[in-house]
Amino acid sequence: MSSKPYKKIENYLVIRELYAHPQVVDIFREWKQWLLIERNLAENTLTAYTIDIQHFFLYVTALNYLRVEDKLNENIMGRIRAIIINIVAGELSAEKIERFMPDTDFLASLEKKAFREYLAYLSTERPHEHQSRRSPTTIARHLSSLKSFFKFSEKLGFFSNESIYQIRRPKTPKLIPKALDQNDALELLTQSAHLNKVAWRAKRDLAIVTLIYGCGLRVSEALSLNKEDIIEKKPLIIKGKGGKERLLPLLGICVEKISQYLELCPFNLQEGDPLFVGTKGKRLNAIEVQRLVKKVRENMNLNGNITPHSLRHSFATHLLEGGGDLRSIQELLGHASLSTTQRYTKINTDHLVNVYQNSHPRAKIAR
Repeated sequence: MSSKPYKKIENYLVIRELYAHPQVVDIFREWKQWLLIERNLAENTLTAYTIDIQHFFLYVTALNYLRVEDKLNENIMGRIRAIIINIVAGELSAEKIERFMPDTDFLASLEKKAFREYLAYLSTERPHEHQSRRSPTTIARHLSSLKSFFKFSEKLGFFSNESIYQIRRPKTPKLIPKALDQNDALELLTQSAHLNKVAWRAKRDLAIVTLIYGCGLRVSEALSLNKEDIIEKKPLIIKGKGGKERLLPLLGICVEKISQYLELCPFNLQEGDPLFVGTKGKRLNAIEVQRLVKKVRENMNLNGNITPHSLRHSFATHLLEGGGDLRSIQELLGHASLSTTQRYTKINTDHLVNVYQNSHPRAKIAR
């Protein structure tokens, strides 16, 4: 059996909307549009959700095939994996595959045990030959994708299934956000301006990281901005997760760096055009920002966990260190829950101890 399909199953799933009956595929397409327009999901998140549901359809198709063909045995997980590879490789006829694709009645009839078995399958099989097994965080995302799809289908009256809502989310580690100290954050911005030998792209890179750090933006939020969104002395209107809007103060330094980039940009950007563009004048891809920060990180010998999102974490951490209150930081970050923002209180223990010693009455007496 060729190893190529084994390595490229997820690529197939992005391209081909198969492995379900036509009615389910229609629901699937409507759901994707809803995620994009109503939920305003970032491109990478939408792709991940799409793959998750497609993988579930593929799993169900393979499982049905084994059941009907009476080929269930102790190595069920391995056989399901083998059938999935055969389907993707085109080694099973389309007519045969169609017999086992899930329809709305089948999806509505799934019991809690079926969903648990699917999550168990995800936790034991490897996405690719040379990768480790999926983490609890990834499996939790798969479950979130399924719940979103089933909830959407129920809301629009296509089908409903209460069993999916009885499945608990796997326990995931609560990671403390990774932030740079203030000197490293400023040095990262400085070095970002000198990596690209093309002047306008160097100015663009500096403008992006300055904006992310200066406003606490997600990378997807920064790259989704259009030229007309930047108006000097006016707040920045950001449409974040779930389509929720928030207003952010636009620092003068951000406007300055963006203006310098636009002055050198070879494309005549007009209203409605993306603010940050690549070499062909199209909206810049997040991968380019990730590559930029990776290069700077390596030059500065920083921790390998530092990413563009670390600039957003640094924004929140440095505001907290400067005396900002959690409620205001929550609003600036666009967090739905204060508990998400509270993770930042665990980042800098030395700073918090210092605040305690300088502020608490008992600490003052002790000194």
